Amino acid sequence: MNSKERVLAAISLEEPDRIPLDSSFTQETSSRLLERFGLDNEADLRIRLGLDVMHCGVNDGFLSPANRDKAATYFPDGSYVTQFGVRAKNVKAGGVRFLEHPIRTHKDLTHLELPDPSEEHRYLGISKTINGFSREYAILCDAGWGLFEKSWALRGFTNFLTDMYRSPGFVESLIDILLDFQIEVTKRVCEYPIDMILFGDDFGMQDKLMMPADLWRKMLKPRWAGIMAIPARKGIPIMFHSDGNIMEIIPDLMEIGVNVLDPIQPKALNPSRVKERFGETLALHGLIDIQDVLPFYSSTGVQEAVKGLIGDVAPGGGVILSPTHTVLPDVPLDNYLSFLKAVRKRGRYKP
Repeated sequence: MNSKERVLAAISLEEPDRIPLDSSFTQETSSRLLERFGLDNEADLRIRLGLDVMHCGVNDGFLSPANRDKAATYFPDGSYVTQFGVRAKNVKAGGVRFLEHPIRTHKDLTHLELPDPSEEHRYLGISKTINGFSREYAILCDAGWGLFEKSWALRGFTNFLTDMYRSPGFVESLIDILLDFQIEVTKRVCEYPIDMILFGDDFGMQDKLMMPADLWRKMLKPRWAGIMAIPARKGIPIMFHSDGNIMEIIPDLMEIGVNVLDPIQPKALNPSRVKERFGETLALHGLIDIQDVLPFYSSTGVQEAVKGLIGDVAPGGGVILSPTHTVLPDVPLDNYLSFLKAVRKRGRYKP
């Protein structure tokens, strides 16, 4: 099997020749790996590491500097204003911090301006990845940040959660503006011959949802259902990312079209329990603990932990193993490479 066939078998809940591998990296970790192997681009790095998935994505402007008829605005601390009007700052360890939110009052919603999702430059990376790698590798396309995440970034996290209780009409109006944007993005992504589309919206904390499940089902589930119907009609498998303990709504996500769930953090969700309850109809992506195992175990300990995980979740197929977050700078490279080695050694289904 080549990488593409391996991933497609896993998505179809089958046992391929071995468990497929995937990963994403912070810029710092990527640079360290490139230096380690004497390479100069991430595509070659992914090939060298034996990963089975090539990533591409939409530049929807959510984290990009504003460029509407004016130069981008930067501040002395390195923060900048995004195309959505949020003041953001990249964090050295990976990720981004939102410092100012444009919707300070409910009246500000009437002045909200979003970037144009029809601009062709937002999708150029998709074609490049497909043209270069789609014969041998599975193409996973990231469709951008989710409805909940964009909403609270625009309004402020505490304000938005408060509004969900006190001003549900305002919240639904805000989400619907973002929904129209995401529908247009999703339609355009689904015009490309990709193997899987990735949506993401972090709903979970370590121990529970950030909001009551009934509130999620009222405000977010039906809107996500409308988005997911677009790739579903084209037969494009759907991966959904949500950190934390979202066990309560996994059946809902499956109901609205999710085929692959990511990342199943072992510190928040028991991988064996998720596999047991949903593994006959839901593929799993992630599962490799990046909160404890990868940063703090020895290389031998990493291999033993991966061996145990494979024994718990691999039988029957439907599994793609990957760290449960981008590989952060606190992960020793030897530990990350030990994870890959363990899967290549222990993750074979067929000779």
